[in-house]
Order: sequence, then structure tokens, then C-alpha cells
Amino acid sequence: MVRVKAVDWAKRYQELREAEWQARMEVLEFAGEVLRRWMAMGLPRKNGHRNCAIC
Repeated sequence: MVRVKAVDWAKRYQELREAEWQARMEVLEFAGEVLRRWMAMGLPRKNGHRNCAIC
């Protein structure tokens, strides 16, 4: 019985780790997309000057 529970726990733990890594990868992909869009809009500083009136 203990061995069965240990195997079940190990399987659930592995599934949890895989789900966490998937979530991390999704966040990184989202952050990359936000950065690409931000750069495309010309919002980052150029020559040390801010490009938008509210910055």
C-alpha cells in the first residue's frame, strides 16, 4: 500500500512540475510578445530622450 501511494505521489508531483513549466513558458512567451509590441510602437527611449508625452 505504501509503495502504491509513493508511486501515485511521484506521478502527481511530476505532472505538477510539468504544468508549472508549461505556465512559465507561457508567461515568457507573453512577455516576449509584449516587449516586441512595445518596441514596435517606438516607446523605448531613443538617444536618451523619452518619446511619449506621458513618460
